[in-house]
Amino acid sequence: MTIVTTADMDAVAAAARSDDPAMAFAAAEDYMERLDVIDLQNETQLYFVSTSLPRIIMTLLKRSDLDEDGEDRGYRFLENTLIFIARSLGTGIETIPAMLDEIFTQRAQPFYTFGSGGECCEEIIDGEPGRGAEAFEDAEKIRRTVFAEVMARQYTGKAPRLSHVEGRFISNINSFGRCCGFKCIKDTIMDQKPPLRASLIRSLVSPVHEVKNFLTTDFLDWFAADVFPQIPNQMLEMSHEELKVEFRHVSDVIHNLCALYRLSSDIDAPEVVDKLKLELALKGFRSPYLERRLTGLGDINEFVEALASRSENKEVMADDDSGPAWAVPDYMCEWLMSNKILDGIFLSNQHTEVLRRSNKLLLFLAANGHVGEAEIEMIWESSIGKHESIQKMIHELLGEAAELLHEPKPLHRLLSLVMKQPASTFTVQHIDLMRRITILMLQTPASEQGDTIAYAGVAQLWEMLLDEFRFSQPELQAMCLKCFTAVIEMKECRPIRGEYFRLCVNNLREHKSVAQSLVIMNGLFLSLASKRKKPDIDWTTFGCVNDEQDLLELVIADLAKCTDIERARSQGGFSAGPTPVSTPRGRAGSVPMTMTRSATWGGDMDPGIQLQEQLNHRLSFISSILELQGACLTVDNVDELWKALMREEGDRAQQDLSAAWFERLLFGEATSAAMAPCLEHLFHNLICQLKPEEVREAQFSLFRRALISVNEVRGSLRHSQEEGVGYIVTTREELVGTTSLWDFAVLATDQAVAKDSVVLISDIYQKTQHRYEAPEAGPSGPDAGPPDPGDPGGSMEARLHALISRCMNHMLEASKDLSSGTGIAAVNERRISRCVQVLKHFLHDFEMTSAMQLSSTQVRKHSLRLRGETLNLRLQKFGSPAAEAIPVAVDSSMTLLALRQLIAQTINQPPQCLRLIARGTELKEGFRTLGELKFGEHDTVHFTCPKTQQGADEAMPEEKDERPRATPHQMLSVEYFDRIFALLESPAHIATEVWELLMMMPTNEALLGNMRAFGPGWDRSLKEEGRYSLLYFLQIVELLMEEPQESPDAASHWRDRFISIRGLAGMIHVMLTPRFECPSGNDNAILALLLKLIYSVVIDWPSKRRAEDAASRLSSKAARRESFGDKMDLDNLTESQAEGAEAPVGDADVSLSSVDAEEESMEFFFSGGEGAAAGCELKELVHGLLKIMHLASLQDQEEPSTDHAFVVRLSAKLLMACVAKAPAAAEYIYSFTTANPRWIGDTLLCSRNYVRFAVAQSLLYIAVNQGSKAVYSLDPSKPQDAGGPCLHPLIYFLEKALKLMLELEAGSVTCEHLVEFSNHLLAKTQGLSEAVAEEQGVDAARDLQSMIGPFLDSIALALGKKIKDLPTIEDRALPRQDPVLIGCLTLLRTLAYQRPGLRRALGRQDDVGLVPYLMLQGLFKMPAFESENAADQQGAKCQSAKARYLSLQLLDALVQTCPDNYEDLVRLLLLQHHQREFRQLSAYRPSQLEKSSAGYVGLKNLGATCYMNSLHQQLFHVPEFRGSILQVPVAQADVSESLMYQMQTVFAHLQEGHKQFYDPWDFCQAYIDYEGHPVNVRQQMDVDEYLNMLFDKLETATQKTDQASVLRDNFGGKVVNQIICKDTVRVGERVYGRDDPFKSEREESFNTISLEVKHKRTILESLDAFVEGEVLEGDNKYFCEEANQKVDALKRACVKTLPRTLILHLKRFEFDFDYMKKVKVNDSCEFPMLLNMEPYTLAGIERREAIMAEAKSAGLDEAEAAERLAREADPDSEYQLVGVLVHRGTADSGHYFSYIKERISDASESSGAGAAGT
Repeated sequence: MTIVTTADMDAVAAAARSDDPAMAFAAAEDYMERLDVIDLQNETQLYFVSTSLPRIIMTLLKRSDLDEDGEDRGYRFLENTLIFIARSLGTGIETIPAMLDEIFTQRAQPFYTFGSGGECCEEIIDGEPGRGAEAFEDAEKIRRTVFAEVMARQYTGKAPRLSHVEGRFISNINSFGRCCGFKCIKDTIMDQKPPLRASLIRSLVSPVHEVKNFLTTDFLDWFAADVFPQIPNQMLEMSHEELKVEFRHVSDVIHNLCALYRLSSDIDAPEVVDKLKLELALKGFRSPYLERRLTGLGDINEFVEALASRSENKEVMADDDSGPAWAVPDYMCEWLMSNKILDGIFLSNQHTEVLRRSNKLLLFLAANGHVGEAEIEMIWESSIGKHESIQKMIHELLGEAAELLHEPKPLHRLLSLVMKQPASTFTVQHIDLMRRITILMLQTPASEQGDTIAYAGVAQLWEMLLDEFRFSQPELQAMCLKCFTAVIEMKECRPIRGEYFRLCVNNLREHKSVAQSLVIMNGLFLSLASKRKKPDIDWTTFGCVNDEQDLLELVIADLAKCTDIERARSQGGFSAGPTPVSTPRGRAGSVPMTMTRSATWGGDMDPGIQLQEQLNHRLSFISSILELQGACLTVDNVDELWKALMREEGDRAQQDLSAAWFERLLFGEATSAAMAPCLEHLFHNLICQLKPEEVREAQFSLFRRALISVNEVRGSLRHSQEEGVGYIVTTREELVGTTSLWDFAVLATDQAVAKDSVVLISDIYQKTQHRYEAPEAGPSGPDAGPPDPGDPGGSMEARLHALISRCMNHMLEASKDLSSGTGIAAVNERRISRCVQVLKHFLHDFEMTSAMQLSSTQVRKHSLRLRGETLNLRLQKFGSPAAEAIPVAVDSSMTLLALRQLIAQTINQPPQCLRLIARGTELKEGFRTLGELKFGEHDTVHFTCPKTQQGADEAMPEEKDERPRATPHQMLSVEYFDRIFALLESPAHIATEVWELLMMMPTNEALLGNMRAFGPGWDRSLKEEGRYSLLYFLQIVELLMEEPQESPDAASHWRDRFISIRGLAGMIHVMLTPRFECPSGNDNAILALLLKLIYSVVIDWPSKRRAEDAASRLSSKAARRESFGDKMDLDNLTESQAEGAEAPVGDADVSLSSVDAEEESMEFFFSGGEGAAAGCELKELVHGLLKIMHLASLQDQEEPSTDHAFVVRLSAKLLMACVAKAPAAAEYIYSFTTANPRWIGDTLLCSRNYVRFAVAQSLLYIAVNQGSKAVYSLDPSKPQDAGGPCLHPLIYFLEKALKLMLELEAGSVTCEHLVEFSNHLLAKTQGLSEAVAEEQGVDAARDLQSMIGPFLDSIALALGKKIKDLPTIEDRALPRQDPVLIGCLTLLRTLAYQRPGLRRALGRQDDVGLVPYLMLQGLFKMPAFESENAADQQGAKCQSAKARYLSLQLLDALVQTCPDNYEDLVRLLLLQHHQREFRQLSAYRPSQLEKSSAGYVGLKNLGATCYMNSLHQQLFHVPEFRGSILQVPVAQADVSESLMYQMQTVFAHLQEGHKQFYDPWDFCQAYIDYEGHPVNVRQQMDVDEYLNMLFDKLETATQKTDQASVLRDNFGGKVVNQIICKDTVRVGERVYGRDDPFKSEREESFNTISLEVKHKRTILESLDAFVEGEVLEGDNKYFCEEANQKVDALKRACVKTLPRTLILHLKRFEFDFDYMKKVKVNDSCEFPMLLNMEPYTLAGIERREAIMAEAKSAGLDEAEAAERLAREADPDSEYQLVGVLVHRGTADSGHYFSYIKERISDASESSGAGAAGT
């Protein structure tokens, strides 16, 4: 092979990979020999050197499959290549040393590691080690010199056997050296002159560094002796700018040279190298560039860390790269100080990163005693006037360094510097620094400092605690107090505790800094009480007061003083002038601020919170005195405390806090003993004297605790030790405080207080056990009663009577004045309501606690006696097979207690031993009904009877007291029913509660008996207006009709008697009264029950009686009365009807049982007008039912009740039954329709589904169940004469319904039932014809068809035209249906199937033309967006699945037996297939490409375009911006290259598209970056950067158009940058001062506002930081050009003009200087749904400053100023969150997606939609 061209070179490189690469090696060697290394300028030669030869070398080194000959040939090739490289190094071509570097760094390649080795190492053995410089420079000697040895610096002792791997590699090194390769490298390096080419030197030194561990020491001495001092020194002389550019190469060169020099024989090499590195680090540290400074500081820190670690571990570091073994800490400290490293950190160009990385250095100096007073002062002064972040870091550094200072003087100096700071500038770091200094000074031995210096920190902390010290932030004083408390409790502070305790007591006497003093004293109490052994002084008061009682008096006196001041302030008597109370500086007229350990005082705290904190500290201190020191509260103390804390005009929060404190005193074991002397006085004279109307929850809680405590002290109440028993009442007298408790229960306006009072009353009377104990005999004496509720002696009944009697007395007294309309009436109503609540709660608790001791008959509530739904349950013993389950039919109103007794009777076991389980839960609540527990049909109830319990219960009958016990339910029902029932006439809300109470009581037996016997006034409720009394009367009627009485036929007899004495007439009369036209309250429940009873009497009862009589006749084989007129179907009799068919008992009165069939028919009830049994004509009843349904459709009820739906259903059911029994009643429906022509439309199209369904069902039943009776006319054209037969209901209703269909407008959503009703009627017309043909003959049927046929044909044609005239409103993607279109298609389909002769007229183009219309417009129309006609832009009319299905069915019906329609349809179908088809893909799935159900179109992610798609979706959902963009004219000829056109295309598809997503590839191609390239869809971009570029391009595209201001109008705002002079300056003739400062302003436009999120919890904090500004003062003063002087100034930015749509950019990405790369900030940052931007606008800031200044000058509270700001806020500055663009991932990769709020309509305003790219 011969190399001539570059193609030949590529062929040689490829041949090197063949099995026999010898020819390739030979060709390359031949070409290398022919190359002139002096002049390598030929392109082919350069290609060989830079490309081909490196490829051949790498191919060889990676081969492991060569045989021994191939290995030898490869070795010779590498040797020749190294010779060529050695000859070519002087050419300056950078690829040549790079090729050498690759050979020397690839020693682990397969060629070295897997070869056999051969004889490649002989030259090493024959060589001689070099001695002196001439051995490496003389041309003759160099050929025998050894440059490399076998890992000479890594092996010790006897050298190992030479491996073939190292042998080959070392042979290559020696070959390179012997051909003067290393000499050429050294000469080239030494010949470099400034400016140095650092990259070239790096490429030359790097190969030598790679093989340093193989090089001999003699060679390294020769190579590094000249190169090391020269090159590094020259590089250190480079300028900072040159180093910035070449630093990476310079760093590598110096690192490599230092490593080589360390391996030389020079014993000072490590020291020289380290000092050189320090000089290089110092050079970088002094660089003006931050990156270089940080690198230099990092290198210095490495030395510092190594020395610090060695000093700590006391170990000598090895002489290697890990650290300076020669250096000592003192040298390093001297070096740092002499080079003024601290000055460079803190004085020269401060930066947070530099400060953050300097902590180790500063701590090292401090630990070695090189940080003195001067350094402390310099570092401290460097923080003055700097940014908050700078100050924070410097203070943290000082705090850490202070712990390592050896001398007390620097600490004291630092302390004095801190205290020189103004109070307003203190920060958390200052306080923490003070704490550290104080602790260190205390821990320093006293011999090294005086007592004054040792306790100086404590004294300074004390000064900072006082009210005169004004912090800028309220949290700081809390932290300061915490620090002082912790310090004073240290053992080192023991000598000064008494002094500071005395200062605290003095503050207490002078009413200064009281809160702080109390916290300190309380802390000493708690600490010393746990640690004291033998104190040398009185630890409780430190000898400052006489005793604990004196200290208690001082605190109470201060508390009274504090509350007096607060009262004066709240009443306006607290002025801004001097006050007897010390106030903080800068806060005129305020009281001393106090706090808890976790709260604060001062600053901007709300005055109410301030007062609560004051109270909290004083009360906590009093509690500590009482608990720890044994002091007691006297009556005078309590009076003074109550007066100060619980005064009527006091703050509510203060009263609640105080009440809770009093309660804790009574509850605590130690404090309750301290309260004993004044307990009775506190309870009777103070707590019970509270006004019940004003008592709140906290005060009542205090009353409850005091009531228990007082009665415990008196012995009337004691705590039980028995499990499950709380308190036991031991007196027969009323508990002390019961009267006040009742007052609270009935008069309190606070609902929580009332509820708690009711619960407490119930607990006292019922849950608390009563065990009466005689004082002489004790608990076991003769008067001690047994525990309740098993006490037979009447104690429980006495308590029941007492409770009920008290309630009833309150209610009776209050009910006397309920109509005055004054405040007294409201109070009385409240009293009645609360008494009812007491009774209800008491009954409920009684049921829960006594259910197992009572039978279901003893507590049979009225509501449970009412009949509910029948449930079929299965009773199964636990563990038995399912086949043995017992089926039982029960009522849904049955209680669990009754069910338990039923099961007990069934299995013959006592009910107490049963355990019931259903649906995995044990059933324990005895008085809950099956309906309340939501039992369903065929549910299984498992029961079990444990043997142990069963055995115990068997013995119970011998000991059980069989006397019946009175229950509160029975007492109320028997003794107080009339009073309670009379309250039903009270106002509505009272009557509702009374009604609920009545439902919990048993049915009143007196009223029940009177109605059973029809006694005097039995029908009084029917004639009165009372709603609840009428409902109760109707419930009893239902009860008497349904429940069996003394004989099976008694209910029948009572019902007959009820009808005969006009009970039915009365109910119908009430139903027809106008009171139910606009029902309110429980009117619907009354009406529903009326309809139910009327239906039962008129419809159900006659049928039931006929069935019973028929069954009786069958059983007795003889008829006792005449047969009914209608034949009964005995096969349909139910089992229960057959079982109840006993012989009825006769009666002398006229009843249904003594009349014949005609009398029992509908005429019996309704013939005779008012004299009939029903008291009216059937027409009146039918009209009344229709009116009820009509009014139900017109009533405007947002949430109709269940009773309302029940009324409608019962009305429809009764209507159907009436027409079924009296077919002529259909005429009454027609007459009602004549009077109310719109009632059918109103009911069938109303908004309530249950009304539509009930009316449609009833009318359909009436229409289709009348057959072909001759009573009806079949001619719709014949007028309805009064004397003739009326029109058949089917024909009548069909005509009405179809006409309603033609009147409907598109989109009517309530026509579903009308369509279904009409379609059923159409379907039944065929059945009507068949029935007429069967009964009246074929001619009659033909006449019927001829009469109704023309009408149906006209309706069909009209429906067809209506379909064509309806607008297109269906949308497949939303999805949205047109119910009217669906209805018309449904009816036409039915008509087309029924009337074959109509099909051609409907389908022909000349007539209706439904066949071509449905094909071309209804099903397969494609929208034409390019058309200007709106109708053409719409798609097919039938887009919903249901409409398309019905359209296809209609087409199928039209072509049946109609060839013409069939031909037209086939022609249109072929036309569809002949059209050009674009969807040729075999995998085409239209359903998968449809728009989502949310109605939005996505954007396809082309790889990494999620940022673009997410942003486009956000912009698209800004309606104003979207509309403006779509209106921009595009003048560019090639629209494919127009960005504006592509943006419009994207928006158009998002708005009008029907596909799931749009592919934005064309947009990406049209979007050209600044370098002229389209978007790289595989590369992600920062969305903020993309937004700015996009807006720039859109702004350019909209120039010279009407939409040129689209970006400015939608997103554009203005920011103003202000510099406000704080000093007085003169500008021209005008002088500006603090009240009117000079401002320099510069405006900037913006589309987005960038906000910091790092360390920001919310967007509000980010916005605060945005407008916070920076103070320019000290060395950083602002030079005001207008005034020509430097002044203190405030530099800030704020929003001047807000945009219509505000875009906030959260700066989630930043540059990390530690890792020198971009990172993501993942701090949590919350954002509100509503954002008020006024506080961040120029107008808002200036308004706030003006109001605050005005408030300050007027001495007003800042809280009041803040309230004024809130009241005067600008509503136009409020923004609503409508979109969030989210990035998930890291700074290098991730995914963008959007959350977007829908802004289409008000209905969807609150919903959200994610519109991320797909």
